[in-house]
Amino acid sequence: MRLVWSERLRTGIREIDLQHQGFIDIINDLEDFCHDGAARDSQAPGRDLDRILAQLMAYAEFHFATEDALMGRHLPESSPHLLVHARAHAGFGQHIQAFRRRPEGERLAAAGQLLDHLKRWLEQHILGVDKKLVELIEARHDHA
Repeated sequence: MRLVWSERLRTGIREIDLQHQGFIDIINDLEDFCHDGAARDSQAPGRDLDRILAQLMAYAEFHFATEDALMGRHLPESSPHLLVHARAHAGFGQHIQAFRRRPEGERLAAAGQLLDHLKRWLEQHILGVDKKLVELIEARHDHA
């Protein structure tokens, strides 16, 4: 089932919400690939998958840099949330890189597992880590 943006995923920070929607679009591209793109990709196995994964990694770096800058502006350097967020971002990248190191035939066969992982990761990250970030920023501004 395709990911769909909803109010439940909204953080209230427009820039972050728009970027999360961009993540959803890329993950949905992977879903399209898993459902019918792999057959079209048979002339050049893995080409479309590699393109989607490269796009996902580039977008993740862009998005994580945005979140890092937001935290740098609004949270003290001693905030434990900085470490939580950094670990979540690193884990995302490590998972994608490990998948990309698999032999091509394995990657094509396991793309559906990666898709399921990414859907869960993004939802959990937004609903947990990112919403906590927004709470911390709002609390800091309320007490400033």
